[in-house]
Amino acid sequence: MSEKNVQSRTKKRRFGMLNFRIALRNLLRQKRRTILLGIAIAFGTMILVFSDSFVSGMSDIIFNRMLVYSSGHIQISQIERFGFRREVIRDKDRMINTINENLHNIKQINESVTVITRAIGNGRSDALVFVGVPYDYEDEDEDMFEYLTESLVAGNPYDYTNKNINNPLVVYEDMAKGLNVEVGDFVRARFQTIYGQTQAQRFTVIAIIKAASAFESMVAYTPLDMLKEAVGYQPHETMALNIVFENLRNPAIVIEQANKLHQALQPELGVIGGEVNIRGRKADALVFGIMTNENAVTAFEENARITGGSFASSVQRNGAMVGRGLANRLNIRVGDSITVGYPLKFQENKTSSFSLKVGGIFESENDILNSAVLANFYDFYINFAEDMPQDVDLEKYETVTSDEFKPFLAREWELLERSPTAEHLQKKLRDLSAARWRGVAVDVNTMYEVANQVLQMEAGLKMISVWVVMLLFFIILIGVVNTLRMSIRERTREIGTIRSIGMQSKDVRRVFVLECTLLSFFASIAGTIAAFILMGIISLIPVAEPGFFGMFMIDNKFHFVPTVGSIISNIIVIILITIATAYFPAKRASKMRVADALRHFE
Repeated sequence: MSEKNVQSRTKKRRFGMLNFRIALRNLLRQKRRTILLGIAIAFGTMILVFSDSFVSGMSDIIFNRMLVYSSGHIQISQIERFGFRREVIRDKDRMINTINENLHNIKQINESVTVITRAIGNGRSDALVFVGVPYDYEDEDEDMFEYLTESLVAGNPYDYTNKNINNPLVVYEDMAKGLNVEVGDFVRARFQTIYGQTQAQRFTVIAIIKAASAFESMVAYTPLDMLKEAVGYQPHETMALNIVFENLRNPAIVIEQANKLHQALQPELGVIGGEVNIRGRKADALVFGIMTNENAVTAFEENARITGGSFASSVQRNGAMVGRGLANRLNIRVGDSITVGYPLKFQENKTSSFSLKVGGIFESENDILNSAVLANFYDFYINFAEDMPQDVDLEKYETVTSDEFKPFLAREWELLERSPTAEHLQKKLRDLSAARWRGVAVDVNTMYEVANQVLQMEAGLKMISVWVVMLLFFIILIGVVNTLRMSIRERTREIGTIRSIGMQSKDVRRVFVLECTLLSFFASIAGTIAAFILMGIISLIPVAEPGFFGMFMIDNKFHFVPTVGSIISNIIVIILITIATAYFPAKRASKMRVADALRHFE
């Protein structure tokens, strides 16, 4: 670097420090003006930080509290429809393993077993949501007891684990008053099992707790295993799985994770590995389900041909087709009845069976298909889904899992398409019902679809808050701009003086901009501190009758969640706005002629 460049940089640095000292001195010299402008900017900063923290607090309650208890951030459900609709995930451990293998930052995966019904207490009734909460009897769940103990109003939370108590129930204080029950009283409820049977249950109130928000009041907790048994779920089954992420700060990431999980849940080929029996003759065979839509029929005809009977009679209820190889081995003819027996996955040494009437014999070049049974999809699904046969190692039968057989061989389930909106989800479920669909379907939804109404309410309140704050800040900003303009106008002679002693026009402009930058920076810091003090005071004051806003409070107190990123961005925005408002008046003042500036106000 040349000596000339070094001298130039040194000179610029010296003038830069000089401008900074002049700007700081001007702020300290004009104390009254500085204080008034600083108070205005600090007040605007305080309002921005306060509002932003309040909205973040609402989002925190919705995303990390309310949705944890209702639908989670992502929910997996499995729908079966055989005469009537029911929600049941048959192999929950497999689903949980798939979730853990494909998603990250998971806080917990909850079994969602809930029953919404009308509960009857002592002479009063009310709508109540029974929620099954798991408990590990061998390894005490201290987190659950800590929650119950901290919120306890009456009763003994440790009775929750007492198996001698008939269906222990924990209710919130408001619901206990609504049902007119105390600890030791009974709450009765009637609901349907997943198989359509009406079930009456009696629950024993073992504890009454205080609700942190109005949203919780209508919920009551009972041991998960007891509620599952009452509703008809086996230990390996559950209603749905709710996925909750750790400290969710960016809710939009849920969509990305849900799409990833949806891709991982692509179904494999559905198959029952069992034994075919006809008049005492037995042979091991695979049983597949055959689909009956137009594409399925076309694909079947491309890979096999009927040599006896008909396709139509084979796909009727209790109907089936048998491959030529298996038919020859067992001497099966069209019209015969065969029995398929198979071992169960979750019940050791137990088997199940179902009967089929042979409606057709087919022949295929695929050896596995040629020795298999193709059952109508209804009978296949109802046995495959409800009884859960033992898994079949499909790697041994990879020739039948290729793409050419996919159109007509039933999958484990139908994976429903992802719903981008709540309206799309509702339409999808309506279309599913209208089509008189039968079978098993898996759906992956996020809080954006399942809890859309809650999120819309949160978005509406956020929008109102933002507009009110921006309006108030705009009014404050007008006052700041006018004050800055008046200040520059009053200092016209000062500008002429410093210009007459050699200060360049650009340096004059820089001094004014530096003044505004320093003023807005220190005022923003003060406003942020004032916002924290205000939030601390307000968060300590309980609201006696919160009404609608009770669901956005914790213990009837406002909940604030200030974030470092939003505070820094607010300060930067305020500094930039202040600089922008001061730049043009300062530029105009710096271009005044020295003589005109010195004559000003003479």
